[in-house]
Amino acid sequence: MLNNVTGNALDAMQLSGGRLIFRSQKGKDRPTGRKGLTITIADTGPGMPATVAKQAFEPFFTTKGALGTGLGLWISREIIDRHSGRLLLRTSQRGGHAGTVARIFLPFDAISR
Repeated sequence: MLNNVTGNALDAMQLSGGRLIFRSQKGKDRPTGRKGLTITIADTGPGMPATVAKQAFEPFFTTKGALGTGLGLWISREIIDRHSGRLLLRTSQRGGHAGTVARIFLPFDAISR
């Protein structure tokens, strides 16, 4: 799951270059208040148009043509959901502030299903 999100960030920056930033810390899931690990993966790529961001977690949706299956983010979210976690994307295409941030939250007290 981390490999997939990181790979997407690297793919996004392939043409323009940029920075890839990882951060992990103890955190809290705002909606539930549960304590856990928050992993943030941020890139300075071009960002995603709103139409792409809305479909990013749908199975078989890809912007990579024949090079992508469209399953990576969908599977990643499924894995995180099964561990009672959360995967959120935030993206911007504004000049000087373009890029995408993936925030992964995994609770310390995950329920095994």
